[in-house]
Amino acid sequence: MMLATLFDFPWEDREKLTWWSDVAIANIEAPDAVVHSMEERAAELGKMGEYFRKLWDARASAAPTFDLISMLAHSEATRNLQAREFIGTIALLIVAATTPRAIP
Repeated sequence: MMLATLFDFPWEDREKLTWWSDVAIANIEAPDAVVHSMEERAAELGKMGEYFRKLWDARASAAPTFDLISMLAHSEATRNLQAREFIGTIALLIVAATTPRAIP
């Protein structure tokens, strides 16, 4: 929920964030994996990229706001990311924010 808030992500689709995190870190060899091949993973992360590209483009076309996607879309350092950098950046943010951490 926090990541959806930080991204100003459509609330009704917030479960996609956890799904994409699970896809990104899945052990494709495991019987209970959410994806079972690199091709399947790439296809799902491609869907993530398409979804975020629409959000990104909409935010880039509007005045800057304080959500993370808008900040990235308007930043000199990140506004022109190549496709792989774009997907990698989004996936990294999602995985980092949604993967449970053990407290030592």
